Amino acid sequence: MRHGTLKPDVVFFGESVPAARVARCFTMVESARLLLVLGSSLTVMSGRRFVVRAASLGIPVAIVNQGATRGDAYAAVTVDAPLGRVLSVLADRLNAAPDGAGQFGAVADSAGGPVVVG
Repeated sequence: MRHGTLKPDVVFFGESVPAARVARCFTMVESARLLLVLGSSLTVMSGRRFVVRAASLGIPVAIVNQGATRGDAYAAVTVDAPLGRVLSVLADRLNAAPDGAGQFGAVADSAGGPVVVG
């Protein structure tokens, strides 16, 4: 029998993200065509650093969140709306496209409000 603390493989608020995980994430960001942030205020640097890196490399950043974030200044597109609304409309548009790629402009949800701009 093992003794000690049983903990899931996650990083809790206030803990440090393991360096190897951060390095892998930076590698993914550096090879991305776009960085999409969903539902984060980017209050802590552990998430915001990827937005800063993407922007510094000229990789467009899109942020979907209810309310302003600390990454908004780096974003090419920000959408202030509930994720449920945005992701539902986005999924519908992608599913409707013959090639699955979808074409976006201003997209309105069922209430008529703008949801995705791109």
